[in-house]
Amino acid sequence: YDWLFVENSSFQLGSIYLYIILFLLLLVPTFLMGVSLPLLSKAFKNIGNQGNFISLLYFTNTLGAAIGTFITSFYLIPNMGFEKAIYVAAGLNFFCGLSVLLFNYLFKKEENQQDEKAGLTEKLFEEEFNIPFKFWLIQYFISGFTAISFEIIWFRMIDVMMKSYAVTFSIILTIYLGSMAVGTWLGVLYNNKYKTGKLKTFLWIQASLYTYVAVSIVLLYFSVENIGFLEPLRGYFEGYDEIPSFKLRLISMLIIPVFLMSIPTFIMGFSFSVSQNIIQNDFSLVGKKLGTLQFINIAGSTAGAWFASLIGFEILGTSLTLKLLLLAGFIYIGILGYQTYLSKINVGVMSLVLLVLVVFIPGKQDFWRVVSGVKEEANFIFSEDKTALSSIKIGEENATVFINGLGQSHFPMKTDYFHIMLGAVPA
Repeated sequence: YDWLFVENSSFQLGSIYLYIILFLLLLVPTFLMGVSLPLLSKAFKNIGNQGNFISLLYFTNTLGAAIGTFITSFYLIPNMGFEKAIYVAAGLNFFCGLSVLLFNYLFKKEENQQDEKAGLTEKLFEEEFNIPFKFWLIQYFISGFTAISFEIIWFRMIDVMMKSYAVTFSIILTIYLGSMAVGTWLGVLYNNKYKTGKLKTFLWIQASLYTYVAVSIVLLYFSVENIGFLEPLRGYFEGYDEIPSFKLRLISMLIIPVFLMSIPTFIMGFSFSVSQNIIQNDFSLVGKKLGTLQFINIAGSTAGAWFASLIGFEILGTSLTLKLLLLAGFIYIGILGYQTYLSKINVGVMSLVLLVLVVFIPGKQDFWRVVSGVKEEANFIFSEDKTALSSIKIGEENATVFINGLGQSHFPMKTDYFHIMLGAVPA
């Protein structure tokens, strides 16, 4: 960073070259991160339920990531600075590696004496093991695609409502990872208690995930638009700058993000535990299966990030992008019917409910108008792309420019609509 952006800041690198440099810088550490979980999944042979063991590894890793996000953003960087915070993270990572080497040295003899018999997932008393592995590959790709797309959309929405607060992403990531960790842990408890019906449970909660996302968006829209006691919140969204109100900050920085994200990300974690309990039925294939699924899930996440940013925000708009993502819920409703877990009537009812919810999600103009706190459509001009949401709010005395919800400047000629359009929008 010092060499590229400080000492040689005069270099005019094109976006493609900058992308390649960043890719090469991140390649080694992220490669090692990705290879860690598949290798560790086969570290212990007689661990019992292998699916639960993998889920517990995922739980502790995700919980640590959530705690690390919170501590780094709210303590390390504010008190120590960015550079020293990196040294702390590197030191902790070095300690992890050293502890693994020490553990391997101390317990190597015991490992060599382990029984070669693998500890498998308990036998399920139904035909869940007969599900083709291709099904799980498709499922993990879809879940990665939609999960990262939802996260990007949530970030854009919450960033606008928080008025582009410095720690917006940290708050979102903490809630996202923390809820996922809790879901993973409760999924392990579920696996220990129930030995059958796991595929049915998996499909049900996946369908519920998309339904809840639709419900939460619709409820947020109609609540801000129509409920009287939320008028101060709407006024905060509309306002030029932050307001020193603890109640409004609490709602925008905690309650709304938790309302939007906690249930869907909880379901993501729970689904991982349940799916791994079904999939991991052969110890000799544990690492291969987990590594393949992790790869396809990350590939789906990468595709989802590109789709949401480069196609969604840039071409389709947030509202239409969200609606298209929610259509994935029909896949799980259809599979529930195909597997005869639902009658045809219930499949039709669930599909109709999800379809109605998708229809009730407002179009892009009303979507951002309400999130931005503006009452009248005529008083709101906006444009969005992969970088930000830019808007002009026309008030009684002047018109104001906003970037991601935060006021930037005022126009003195409030009533001169044509000058506003000619001068401000192209700029």
